[in-house]
Amino acid sequence: MSRSWTTPFRVSCVVVCLTVGACSSLPPSPYSDGVDAIVLVPGIEDRQPRFREIFCTILEERGKDLPDVRPCDEALTRVNHVPAERRADVDLGRSDRGLVAVIAQGVGWDCFSGWLGITDSIADHLRRFGYDSMVVPVESLSSSERNAELIRDTIVSLE
Repeated sequence: MSRSWTTPFRVSCVVVCLTVGACSSLPPSPYSDGVDAIVLVPGIEDRQPRFREIFCTILEERGKDLPDVRPCDEALTRVNHVPAERRADVDLGRSDRGLVAVIAQGVGWDCFSGWLGITDSIADHLRRFGYDSMVVPVESLSSSERNAELIRDTIVSLE
């Protein structure tokens, strides 16, 4: 490459990166109390307290076996400041429901996944408790419509 081509190219790349970065907004802090209230449509039940109860029970009982565990109040942000409630015991026994976590990889996944050294540790962990997981092959640089079709086709083809 000649020097006259690379300098304008580099300047253009910097300008594009700065422009894209300037147009994005900062994400809300995951640890702030300033989370907007959720407005529910009539007939929709807010199950967030029960989710918190189950999630926190799992952390208390099994957290010592997890590599990146942290306290429940750090892991979950309270929304609507809903107090914890005790509806029923949390059954941490092995599941017999045959549920499968279907994971669709994100934007650019096939470009950088080789660098991550991915193992099957999540699937192994889930199987210990009667669940399974699978990864849906999507085209990470395709349209949302195309990837939705791929996800739908994969799920429909499951037994």
